Amino acid sequence: MDTAARALVDMEYRYSGLDPGLAAANPGGSLNFRTMPNGLVLIDRWVIRMVGVAADTTRDAALDVYRVRDRPFISEAGGELAHATWPDGHEWHASLGHLRLHAVTDSGAPATRTVVRLLDTHYRGVTDSAGNLEIADLVPGPYSLMVLDPRLSELNLELATDVRFVAVRD
Repeated sequence: MDTAARALVDMEYRYSGLDPGLAAANPGGSLNFRTMPNGLVLIDRWVIRMVGVAADTTRDAALDVYRVRDRPFISEAGGELAHATWPDGHEWHASLGHLRLHAVTDSGAPATRTVVRLLDTHYRGVTDSAGNLEIADLVPGPYSLMVLDPRLSELNLELATDVRFVAVRD
């Protein structure tokens, strides 16, 4: 709570009453609130850390039996609000990351119509006639590039790259 502004800023929560083995993984999450100039309060960032138990079956070849053990797992998810607009004309835009790249072939010519995507995300773009590409509204964090060359698109083959970067705000 921001007591001076009398505004809710963020909230963290933890799950209670869990098995001590699961509680050690710190399940819980956080919510970040933002007050808009028009007075509306919205959630602009959220994260949840979930823990659970999954059955893990292994075969003991010496005894020719299968054993089932519980295996704890952790799963994190979250998101950020990128843009908001209201019927009265108010707008808000998050200060997220932005990727700009210039792709070239081995001969140095612009790599045109090449699809570039960020591994394990929905982010993707296509290079223009000059080999340029922009991807906006990147949630801060690490990314790896994958390339779908137009010549290989019929085979649906992607090329892993060594290009890795960390997106930052602004």
